[in-house]
Amino acid sequence: MDQLLLNYFKNSLYGIAVYERVEKDRYRFVLYNTTGRKMDGVPDIDYEGKFIEDLFPNVHEFGIFEKLEEVFKTGIPQEHQLKTYKISDDHYLYRTNKIQKLSNGYMVCQYHDESKVFDLTDRLVQDYETFENIFNYSEYKVKGDFSIVHQLIQVLLKKQPSDELKKINTHIKNIEDKIDALSSSISRGMKKIKQEVFR
Repeated sequence: MDQLLLNYFKNSLYGIAVYERVEKDRYRFVLYNTTGRKMDGVPDIDYEGKFIEDLFPNVHEFGIFEKLEEVFKTGIPQEHQLKTYKISDDHYLYRTNKIQKLSNGYMVCQYHDESKVFDLTDRLVQDYETFENIFNYSEYKVKGDFSIVHQLIQVLLKKQPSDELKKINTHIKNIEDKIDALSSSISRGMKKIKQEVFR
């Protein structure tokens, strides 16, 4: 490996792992820079000559081997978008990997910590669920109850018209219109969140 490139890999602020493909879905560490080891919580691990699954037993769940194989065969760089890797029940890694093949056949994965992005996405999902609950309650429960009252007043007005009932009827209709406006606003907010999170 070119010394200039090697120095860049070793000193990069991104996590970088360089692998040698031994056979299909079998990749051995050639380089695993300090930033990457710290980011992954294994700063002092002995990685040289080890296969990926030797250090990270759950790596097959991460889905990265499919991308490695594709890039190895085509030579076209690929991005393995935000994925979760489970270290243990209370320790997860969130990574986006950029994968490329060097002229000597080595495979390079460059990545950074996506925990903050994942946390933001998770909060947006929770916000979406909250908005969905508010929307359903206002649209089907509150509005439904007011619609029933509105219908009852309409019946009473036909039987016994009065100014008081007409005023109540007008107020009920205004409330229904405001509920419609609120539901529309919530629906637009849900749509924006959906476009950002579930695209």
